[in-house]
Amino acid sequence: MARSSAFVAPALPATGRVARAPAVCMGAPPPEAVTRRAALAALAAAVVGVGGASSASAGPAASQSFFGYGGASSPYSYADKSTGSVLYKDLNDEEVGKYRAIYQASRQDLSETAVAAIAGKSWEDVRSALRLRANDLGAAAKRLSDASSSSKAANKAYDQFKASANRLDWAARQKDQAKATAAREAASADLDKWGQVVGLF
Repeated sequence: MARSSAFVAPALPATGRVARAPAVCMGAPPPEAVTRRAALAALAAAVVGVGGASSASAGPAASQSFFGYGGASSPYSYADKSTGSVLYKDLNDEEVGKYRAIYQASRQDLSETAVAAIAGKSWEDVRSALRLRANDLGAAAKRLSDASSSSKAANKAYDQFKASANRLDWAARQKDQAKATAAREAASADLDKWGQVVGLF
């Protein structure tokens, strides 16, 4: 028996007819769908039209009114003269306190944890002390340095701290106690210098 590639629908046993799919009609939609569509279009037009007509008189700022209540005015107005003190500050006391705590914790890691780890020749602990708060200290340094009145000097001082911290990391990798001790002292001094430039103490 030869196979053909064409599909042949199975014959029905009783009648011998071929089963067929129902016919698909592409005619006009039923009348209830047209009225539903028209009703939805009318509803959409009513919702859009709720805003009402706006006056185009010169001077007042743009506003929108919903459900008959007065529209909110724009916070900006032409030729407005500000009076009084400025309320916005680049850094508030809460932020400075948070960044000071990060700085103090990083300083403690360098002065206590790293010293003990270098003395005990626990090199992974030295490297962990450097990395423990690196992300937080970096974010604090960026924010405090940018807000500082001498941001160029602050960024330079922080870059110097990062370089000495990298030297400490390298000395810990090399397991050189003398170099690690010198690099830790330099990193601690550079961190203090940066803290002084940004005004943390």
